[in-house]
Amino acid sequence: LQRDSELELVAPQEALPSTALAHLRFSPGLRRWNVPHPDFAENQQLFGQWEEVPLPLRDQTSASPLAEPDGCSCDADTLDTLTETMFPPEATQQVKAEVKAAGAEAEVKAP
Repeated sequence: LQRDSELELVAPQEALPSTALAHLRFSPGLRRWNVPHPDFAENQQLFGQWEEVPLPLRDQTSASPLAEPDGCSCDADTLDTLTETMFPPEATQQVKAEVKAAGAEAEVKAP
């Protein structure tokens, strides 16, 4: 959606014939993405946005988890911090709105 403006989200009921729908099981996806605190087992704290993460918990050393050759920038020092890439990008807000709208349209059209 972000890269191709010609793409659109549609509800399965809108895109597939009823014969196909009879053989499929589907359910809504995640509506929220929460990142656990590094000490989640002890404090049960979740963060919904990067802005909610306290400064001492923010890892400022790498801009991407792909910064390391093996694809992981984790080491003993970074296990106690969170990175901004653990959270969905801001552009996902538009996608969320489109998914929600497609779901609402499907509910209205459903028999």
